[in-house]
Amino acid sequence: MNHFGLICPPGASHVTASTTIARELCQRGHRATVFNILDVEELGRSEGVEFHPIGSKDHPKGSFKEFSKRFGQMHGIEALRFGMKIALREIDMLLEEAPAAMRAVGVTALFVDQGQPAGSTIAEHLGVPFVTICNAVPSDPDPCVPPAFTDWGPATSWAGRFRNRAANRLIDLATTPLRRKINSYRN
Repeated sequence: MNHFGLICPPGASHVTASTTIARELCQRGHRATVFNILDVEELGRSEGVEFHPIGSKDHPKGSFKEFSKRFGQMHGIEALRFGMKIALREIDMLLEEAPAAMRAVGVTALFVDQGQPAGSTIAEHLGVPFVTICNAVPSDPDPCVPPAFTDWGPATSWAGRFRNRAANRLIDLATTPLRRKINSYRN
C-alpha cells in the first residue's frame, strides 16, 4: 500500500481533479492525503480523502476567498504582480512545511498539479516518485498553440507562431522569480 500526497493550488477545480484520482487509488487499497491550506479542508474531506493542513499561520481560513476576491478585481500588470507575490509566498510555505508534514504521515509518492511548480522539488527532497497531473490546458509552450489565457486561435502562419513565441517568452520572464525561489531551495 502506498500513501500518496496531493499537492495542488487551492482552487476547487484543482482540488477535485486531484481527489478524483486519489479516490480511485483509495478504492484500490492505497491511502491519499491532500496537503493544502485550511480553506481546502472541507472540500478535500468531502471528496473522501484525508487532509493535512499546511501554511495555517500565513494562510488562515478564509484567506483564499479574500485572495480570489482581490485578484478578481485586478487587471494587467497589477494582477500579475499580485499573483506573483502570492505564488512566491505559497512556494515558500510549501517548501518549508510540506516535506516535514509528508514525512510525519508517511507519504511514499506524490501527485503534483502542474499549477504547483514546487512539487517536483518536494518529491526530490523526500526521495519519493511523483506524477504531474495536467487537469487544465497544458502549460507547455508550443509556437503553434497560443498561451491558455489568450483568446487567440491556433497559429497557422509565421506571424502567428512568432506572436506565440514572444508571448511564451514574456511568460517565461514573468515567472523567473518563481524559478529563482525554487532553485534557492534546491541549492
